[in-house]
Amino acid sequence: MNDSFQQPGQWHNLILTPEHRPTNEPKTHIMSYMLKNLHPGGYYEAIVQAKNRYGWNEEKKTNNVNDNKCILNYSCVADNSLGRSRKYMELSGRPGSAEFYSPKWGRSAERYNLTWKIDSYPPLEEVRLLYRRVL
Repeated sequence: MNDSFQQPGQWHNLILTPEHRPTNEPKTHIMSYMLKNLHPGGYYEAIVQAKNRYGWNEEKKTNNVNDNKCILNYSCVADNSLGRSRKYMELSGRPGSAEFYSPKWGRSAERYNLTWKIDSYPPLEEVRLLYRRVL
């Protein structure tokens, strides 16, 4: 991809190679690519296709990207023989929701080690934990 602004209607074809994973690891491949030099306020569409030893996937996933003051809105549509699904995501720079890794039951009735993960591009400045007894 060159460093100039994208021309309307012109597709750029990139070939990305996923990391090699041992066969005992999860089968989900997470990949990303930074789209650069987008026209401010422009509306973009991205199509992702995947290939494995059995061939290319049936349907493309289309992402619509709207670049507006560092807030990106994505919509993803997947079609196959089982139906159609659409999901939306807003990229705002804010941290993601906490993903908890702690077991449901603790080892002690008085203590519980709560463990979580938060995805955030910029460093976190503050983390707030609220908890309460429910029963």
